[in-house]
Amino acid sequence: MKEYVQYILVPIDFSDYSLKATLLALEFAEGRGVDVVFLHAYASLSTKKDSLKHVRHFQDYLSMLREEGKYKSVTFSIVLKRGIPEEEIQKYVKDNPPIFVIMGTRAADQKDSDLIGSVTAEVLSFIPSPMIVVPDKIDISLQSYKEAEKICYATNFSASDIVVFLDLMQRIQRDTFDIRFVHVIEKGKAASAMQPYITRFETAVRERYPYLKCSYHLLPSEGDITQTLNNYVRDNKIDILAVKQPNGKGLYNRLVASLAQKLVYSAKNPLLVLPYMEAPNHEKRSMMVSLNRNLQKVNFFNRKR
Repeated sequence: MKEYVQYILVPIDFSDYSLKATLLALEFAEGRGVDVVFLHAYASLSTKKDSLKHVRHFQDYLSMLREEGKYKSVTFSIVLKRGIPEEEIQKYVKDNPPIFVIMGTRAADQKDSDLIGSVTAEVLSFIPSPMIVVPDKIDISLQSYKEAEKICYATNFSASDIVVFLDLMQRIQRDTFDIRFVHVIEKGKAASAMQPYITRFETAVRERYPYLKCSYHLLPSEGDITQTLNNYVRDNKIDILAVKQPNGKGLYNRLVASLAQKLVYSAKNPLLVLPYMEAPNHEKRSMMVSLNRNLQKVNFFNRKR
């Protein structure tokens, strides 16, 4: 059986936004025994020469960081592919998904009015790993993983949300965050109806992470769910906004995925997109069975989301 290397994937176009993603990835990987792969796709043979020039400058930049004593323990590689960036990324992660993907949200040739690079938006639709998206214009500049203290996780308090959250905790290897689980109440809906879901969700999280600092909040809708969440993030000085994005092909999953996409386009803080696979591996399937036994009195599928 082939042994896969744990790594963080950083698609780059050598813009300033790529450098921000680069530093965040190197800092995250340091001390974890995790490699970093920088992937760049060039369009044609006529552009390969410019790409190689950018690669040499990028290598000089990484060498300078190491000369300054930074990230010396991190193993990294630079991969060049000829083709469309999003297609090359998809091919690269097919057999060996990274533990994280970290990307900026604006390509070097994008206009200032664009909120997200087209490549980043496309990658979100298929990537099987959690993805950290750093917008070009943000309210809080997250330059270090260690600086992140507050995470807001937008959730429906469903069983699948629990599975995704527990998977995230295994990847980040930190339990010192202040995590706020939030749900936006639709107009005309009673907040009290959510309490059974919150109680069961809280019990599942507490059983596995008893010392984790977390809280649960119901937010009244301000007309648009994305605006409600972004206002909460801004007012509470949240470092990272997290949202689940199912990768299934069903109608419900497409609707939820579109909500995640809206948050990506409108977010003014680093956004963590957490994929939930419809066909999970054995461990996640077992976890779902266990959770559903504990949640059998609650029918999530009949509840309007």
